[in-house]
Amino acid sequence: MALAHYAHRLGSVRLAIIAQALARSLLLFFPFFTLPLLAAVTYIGRNVLMNATGPVGSAFLLSRVKEDERGLASSVNQGAWMLFIGIGTFIGGFLWSSAAVASGLWMFAFAGTAAFYALNTVFYFRWFRALDDRPAASRTTPSSGTHEVAGASAEPAFR
Repeated sequence: MALAHYAHRLGSVRLAIIAQALARSLLLFFPFFTLPLLAAVTYIGRNVLMNATGPVGSAFLLSRVKEDERGLASSVNQGAWMLFIGIGTFIGGFLWSSAAVASGLWMFAFAGTAAFYALNTVFYFRWFRALDDRPAASRTTPSSGTHEVAGASAEPAFR
C-alpha cells in the first residue's frame, strides 16, 4: 500500500528510478563488506528495492497498452527479462569459475552488472519520463525540462 501512495505522489517512472538507483548503489558496495551480517542485510535490502517496484512498473506498462494487447505486452516484457537473466547467468557462471575467482575476475560480475543496471536506469528515465503518471500540478514539461508547480517555473526537473 505504501508503494501505491508513493507511485501516486512521485509518479510510477520516478518511483522506479529512485528505487532502482538505491538498489544499484547497494550492489556496488556489496562485494566490499567483510562482515557476513552486513553483507546479508545489504543483499536483502537490494533485493527488496529491486523487486518492490515490479508491480508499479507492470501497472505502468499495462496502462500504456490497449486492453486486448496487454497479454502480449506482458509476455514480451517477461520474455525480455528472462532472456537477459539467462545471458547474465551464463556469463556470471564463467566469471565465478574457480580460475576466474583466483585471478580476481569475480569483481567484473559486480561491476558489469552495476554498469548495465545504470544504463537501464538512464534509458528507462529518458524514454518514459514524459509518460510518467504524476499529478499534473507537479509534472515536468518535456519541452522546457523545468519543474512546474501550478504554472510557475522552478528548478530543473529530476535528472
